[in-house]
Amino acid sequence: MPSVSCSDIRLALPQEWTQIDKLVRHGFGDDEPFLRAYFDHIWQKYPTLVSLSGNQPVAMTILLPCRVMPQNEEATYLYALTTHPNHRSQGHAKALLQAAHQLHKRLFLHAASPSLHEFYARLGWRDCMWMRKKLLPADEGNAPQEIPVELKSGEGDTYQVTEVASEAFDEMPSNVIIELPDGISTTNPVTNVINGDGTCETLDLTDVDGFGTKKTIEVEEVIYEREVDSDVMTVCLPYSMEVPEDVSVFQLDADADGSVSFVTLEGDSLEAYQPYLMQPKEENLSRRASSSSETATLSLGAKNVSISPAKENAVVS
Repeated sequence: MPSVSCSDIRLALPQEWTQIDKLVRHGFGDDEPFLRAYFDHIWQKYPTLVSLSGNQPVAMTILLPCRVMPQNEEATYLYALTTHPNHRSQGHAKALLQAAHQLHKRLFLHAASPSLHEFYARLGWRDCMWMRKKLLPADEGNAPQEIPVELKSGEGDTYQVTEVASEAFDEMPSNVIIELPDGISTTNPVTNVINGDGTCETLDLTDVDGFGTKKTIEVEEVIYEREVDSDVMTVCLPYSMEVPEDVSVFQLDADADGSVSFVTLEGDSLEAYQPYLMQPKEENLSRRASSSSETATLSLGAKNVSISPAKENAVVS
């Protein structure tokens, strides 16, 4: 992009916020809460380039610092590039783009329409990425399999959604489990995310939080660590597993008359969604002692397990 020297391009002055307010309203039609948030938090924090006519701002763009991933390189995003309707087709936008390029060598912007895409292309800008954000309903049965996408040519088309970026789940709380709709998976395995085909690499269970699934899932590894601070604890798991060597296990007495009674477990396996009492074998547990109490850590995880839906959500406890 050729460099230009134009005395009609400069940074906006603080007292010009009323003119900037009018430009934003004409260009984007944003609602009042957004405009108030913009002038309260953005207006004086980031520089705004303006193009002048008669010493009055008639076009603008905000210079937002950003980073290009995964290289983590510095760049500048041109936000809210607009020209007042009475001053369009006079070269203001082109001058702003040239001035921005003099200040920052690596620039990005978003073409909001096919005509703007063609305008930027004529000035030497080129495509680098596409983005379409769509929130899928939490109810698996209503989640759409196909999402309409607006192409750069302006022609409508439909993309089949098959993968969700793993990074989308980076801020997910540790005690939340997400089931993706049929046919959709993550780009890379993510803990506590169940793919549409029912597979999950790692499931990390926690005490007290309820667990339930609408379909049978196959999990490569379940992580479940219990801290035991008493002689006896109750356990109800959503999968079957062999009895850990570190504990003695008791099952409900089926012959008890109207009372809750436990007897020594017969066999060497725990059944899914069945309550058990466990008593740690102290000599086999790894303990950490304090002056007032002892806490035993017991692993109840398993590998390559199948978890089927329960009639009612079971609570791991």
